[in-house]
Amino acid sequence: MPAVNNLWILLLKKHRPVFVCMIIMSLLDGMCQLLIVGITYKVIEIPSNANSFRLFFIFILAVLIYSVSQKINNELVIDFIEKRIAEIRLNVIDNVRSTYLRTYESIGTDKIYTSLTFDIKAVSDISSTISLTIRVFLGYGFLLFYMAYLSLTAFVIFISIQVLLLLFTLYSQIRLRAVIKEIRETEKNLFESFRHLFDGFKETRLDHKKNDDFYNNSLKYHTENVRREKIKEIKYITGAYTASYGIWIYLMVLLIFLIPFATESKIEVLFEYICIIMYMSISFIVQEIMRFTVASISVQRFYELEQELTILDQEISTTAEEKDNFKFHNISYVDIKFHYESQSRYAFSVGPLSLTINAGEIVFIVGGNGSGKSTLVKLITGLYNIDSGKVFLDGKEIQISQYRWMFSPIFPDFHLFDRLYGLSGIIDEKEVNNMIRLMKLEKAVQFSSGKFTSLDLSTGQKKRLAMVAAMMENKPIFIFDEWAADQDPHFRDYFYNTLLPMFKVKGKTVIAITHDDRYFHVADKVVKLEYGKLY
Repeated sequence: MPAVNNLWILLLKKHRPVFVCMIIMSLLDGMCQLLIVGITYKVIEIPSNANSFRLFFIFILAVLIYSVSQKINNELVIDFIEKRIAEIRLNVIDNVRSTYLRTYESIGTDKIYTSLTFDIKAVSDISSTISLTIRVFLGYGFLLFYMAYLSLTAFVIFISIQVLLLLFTLYSQIRLRAVIKEIRETEKNLFESFRHLFDGFKETRLDHKKNDDFYNNSLKYHTENVRREKIKEIKYITGAYTASYGIWIYLMVLLIFLIPFATESKIEVLFEYICIIMYMSISFIVQEIMRFTVASISVQRFYELEQELTILDQEISTTAEEKDNFKFHNISYVDIKFHYESQSRYAFSVGPLSLTINAGEIVFIVGGNGSGKSTLVKLITGLYNIDSGKVFLDGKEIQISQYRWMFSPIFPDFHLFDRLYGLSGIIDEKEVNNMIRLMKLEKAVQFSSGKFTSLDLSTGQKKRLAMVAAMMENKPIFIFDEWAADQDPHFRDYFYNTLLPMFKVKGKTVIAITHDDRYFHVADKVVKLEYGKLY
């Protein structure tokens, strides 16, 4: 069935040798189960005065082999599945970290985060039962062979009943998948409300009417929706399980009445059939199929995410060799153009525009809100692919995405890492702490044991610490997007009149987005952008 099939493909893809070992151990397990059942009924037929020591010895040996194979199989399956899940998670992470920024933005962090946490947990939660499920199904198969050996006619009747139960179970799983998908949508809305709660905490605390309205019409409303959908899911699972098991019992009773009329089997065969049927873990099978169905929804989400990462623009895996103390004369962007994908006829675009940036220059990019400044910076750095146009480095045409290592940016939504990744083994802690003192942060943070001691800083302080990281990276080109906006007057002046000239003296190129017209004289070039065009 599709639910189980998707799960097996995800977990066992490219790992057939391990799967073969699991099957062999499960086959050994199933044969031992069959042997135990056969011996049990053989003992019943032996006269009380007969010697049954040989059967007793075989029975003990079968139980011992069954127990050992079960333990080995459990350890093998759980270890394999947890390793496979770790591989899957790392594969998704590797795909995400290697994709284009626009692809990442179009997929959204919520979907990626859900896949890496909730979905992977749903698959991991059933790892402990997969081994047992394999053994049960194989044991079930051995028992079916044994039943066919006892009476072929009774076996055909039994299989017919099984087919009816299977059809009902498949129908239940289709309905269950639809219910689970509805729950996913309601949970998505609830998580969105949580995000508004955290991001808008200050706003709601200032206005009790807004706070109460948001609570009643968003948080409470979506929480109630999730509760109702969860209850619906539990009721459906419980009802489907009860119905499946009830149908099984009724059909088995019917089987007991049909066999004597349909066959000439002895009463002992009928008794043995009844005992085998009672031995079969039908309730477990029905319950586990439902658990696999729930996990298969998460598997499907993995496939969808992987497909999105594959279908959308693929990142070029090669990059130009990064060289220490790399120097260049100029970088030119000629007639570059970019537009955002949108259903609207007024989708925003940048360009065509041309811009040349010389080494050691300080370039200011200015313009109103929504003029395309941040988009232009993403095009300059290669984070966005240009739709048309060319880029030249010292007169040689290049793919700018292969030269991203030239840039050290501080974006408005920058992330501050606790370590200087990419500089491991070449970090002079004394030099880092000197720069921290230069940024007047020594009372708030230090660099020790290869990491910053704290990131619990104000926005302005975090930007100054990001500046320390950028200076340590020592890239040829600095990108500052409104860096001075969150600084006090002293550090704003220090940024324009001290830091930028210092970078220029060191031969660094600076591209800064700014609105501070009082400091335009510091720049070698001021580029004005309006509606995606240079003026």
